[in-house]
Amino acid sequence: MKNKILLFIVIFSVANIFTFPAFTVTHGLDSYCTVYNGYSDTALWFAQNGRVITALFYYLFDFINLPMDSLGFVSAFLANIFLTLAIMRIYKVIKGNINLKNFFWEALLLISIFLLFYNPLMIELYMVDETFVMCLGILCITLAADFINRLGIKNYLLALLFMIIGVICYQGIACYLFILVILFASTKMVNNDKKDVIVLWQKIGLSLLSYLIAFAAMYGILQLVLAVTGEVTTKLGNIDLIANTVHIFTNLIPEAMQNFFGFINKNLYYGLCIIVLLITVFGIVKNNGKKINIMLVLLLIIAAIIAPFGPNFVMSTDQNYTAARMTLTLMTIPSILMILTVIRLKFDIKYFVYGLLAVMIIIFAIFARQFIVNTKIDLKRYKADTNYLNQIYSALDYYQNKNDVKIKTVYWAKDTDVAYYYEFGYPNGANIRVPAVDWAMECAFNVYSSNKYEYKPMNKEKYDEYFKDKNYTEFDEKSIVIKGNKAYVLLY
Repeated sequence: MKNKILLFIVIFSVANIFTFPAFTVTHGLDSYCTVYNGYSDTALWFAQNGRVITALFYYLFDFINLPMDSLGFVSAFLANIFLTLAIMRIYKVIKGNINLKNFFWEALLLISIFLLFYNPLMIELYMVDETFVMCLGILCITLAADFINRLGIKNYLLALLFMIIGVICYQGIACYLFILVILFASTKMVNNDKKDVIVLWQKIGLSLLSYLIAFAAMYGILQLVLAVTGEVTTKLGNIDLIANTVHIFTNLIPEAMQNFFGFINKNLYYGLCIIVLLITVFGIVKNNGKKINIMLVLLLIIAAIIAPFGPNFVMSTDQNYTAARMTLTLMTIPSILMILTVIRLKFDIKYFVYGLLAVMIIIFAIFARQFIVNTKIDLKRYKADTNYLNQIYSALDYYQNKNDVKIKTVYWAKDTDVAYYYEFGYPNGANIRVPAVDWAMECAFNVYSSNKYEYKPMNKEKYDEYFKDKNYTEFDEKSIVIKGNKAYVLLY
């Protein structure tokens, strides 16, 4: 018990250091809408999108009147607890099934597992208020993978239960199931014979069945919520499997890779993957069961790349999209290959583990730096957004005080080349300007102002009259035109 508590403290402490900028009070695009709409309305929105567990938590926050500025801190703290528990479970399962020769192998395994979750793509989760529910889902997916690799109907039913809960927490994290099941199963492939391969594919088949049942259950719950609330969803229905398949491979995967490399340098990440892959191949060459090990490598890489897009096959064709937080396993390839190397390596070369450990420590340092840098960019983005909003408020307040007029409606339009990202950061989700996203700006505009305005799109006639062909790169008083109790704002 003492060892478990010590292990928890170590992992949790490192996780908090890794994510410390995320504890600062900021508001992301989604957060503005939570502040603007309140917990109750936001909870209803989550429920109508199939994320019932998040909705329940938001109703709880509404009941206890949790301050909005505390939500991000509470969410990051709970998220690190859930991910720490998931890491400990994976470590326990793998260590319990294989013989780790010494402390250095244990450290190598633990760091590799830690980086399954704490990689730069995870920033996308820590930017939203419901981070902790997504991480609770990751813990549930981890438990599901563990139970799938045990014998007995009871364990499978437990796996199915945790899988359903995980999917309801957040559908995008279900992609972790397959890589965890393959890794867990590989620890039990002792004889490297045909029976081991059959058992592996049985586990993959059970995983796929659990995956499908979990999404079917989520769909049933979603339809029940929609029936009760009288709403409809545009994300389901009008499904064209062939069109979706083509869309995934021609649009979504390339788009996901583009989003992915907004968080880490492309050449650097490819270099890390190649180095770890070469290490894995070296381990395969030195071991028996080469064919099985090659199969495991291919299965893990395919699962890491393809599994995130599972839900896209059955999404409404005209609403089919992806986001970085839906493709988390894309950045797990170095981790899963190193974990597989630790599991399957059967030879002992003196000091070899030191080299492997050095590689993973370097990857850890790179991931930690990228995570912290991008989270700080999110904070800088937040300050820039609020500064821009305050500049608009000040201009409106000055006019109202000077002319003793009460502005009721603010009409908005974008200039000819509105910036989507700030120049001080990478082109990723941590750096998206609120003025560039219509639905976010509609929520954000009234969050910080002491006056409440009707915020509406500007019609073409007024745009042509006041702002046609105008473009700004910073706030300018000329970007605001006020006529009576109406203001016209051109966003840059």
